[in-house]
Amino acid sequence: MQRIKSIASAKRVLALALAAVMFLSMVVFLAIPAYSSNDAAGSAAAAEDMPKYIFLFIGDGMSYVQVQATEYYLGSVASDYGTESGSLSFTNFPATGTAATWDLTSFSPDSASTATAMSTGQKTWSGTINMDKTLTIPLETITEKLKKQLGYGIGIVSSVNLDHATPAAFYAHQASRGSVYEIGLELIASDFDYFAGGQLQSARITDRTPILELAAEEGYTVYTTYEDSEKLEPADGKAILIAENLDSGLAMNYSLDAKEGEWSLRRAACP
Repeated sequence: MQRIKSIASAKRVLALALAAVMFLSMVVFLAIPAYSSNDAAGSAAAAEDMPKYIFLFIGDGMSYVQVQATEYYLGSVASDYGTESGSLSFTNFPATGTAATWDLTSFSPDSASTATAMSTGQKTWSGTINMDKTLTIPLETITEKLKKQLGYGIGIVSSVNLDHATPAAFYAHQASRGSVYEIGLELIASDFDYFAGGQLQSARITDRTPILELAAEEGYTVYTTYEDSEKLEPADGKAILIAENLDSGLAMNYSLDAKEGEWSLRRAACP
């Protein structure tokens, strides 16, 4: 009986690990190449050599131990709870790499500085988004480079608030991650093509014009319910989708716990 309980407990822990790897506070940045119509031949040739889409997936708190636990779970289930190890699609990629996540403050940094390192290749202080160590010089992000220099279409999808530190690190530049209203203004100023995720933290600020209202004035089509988002069409142009079940600031449920019809990263990325 004790062994059965242990197996059941282990199964639940590993199942949660699997869900964490798949859906815990993840961000997707989508880049879509754009070519000038003035060079159709060159554009066609370039298109053959370039990927149609580029995705960057970030799992919050996801490192080797989480990935390994997930593979153990998959292998265990496949072998009737034996000791075999499974595999995930991305662990079979032809190339892999690692990144040191420490920042200028700590060996256990926060989302702001670590996401800054991912988006700019530079380290900063904990709690800082895309500003240098003097907190005076903004750091250009890879998404900004792709947008400005190559004309890529850019999308940001998050399982948490869209002005949370991790997604914000791909469009904002603030000395403090707590400057959520200013982060919202930068979301609009980024002119990125698509945002989808949880309600902005700045929605709690009542003495300033709501960011989503300002976004609509600047040409964004804003959807705030699952039902309304069904109306989204490419012709709408720039769009912001807010998952109504994330108004409280909670993250999307794990895939194991999600109810039918709930928002998911798949749903947000492919409306």
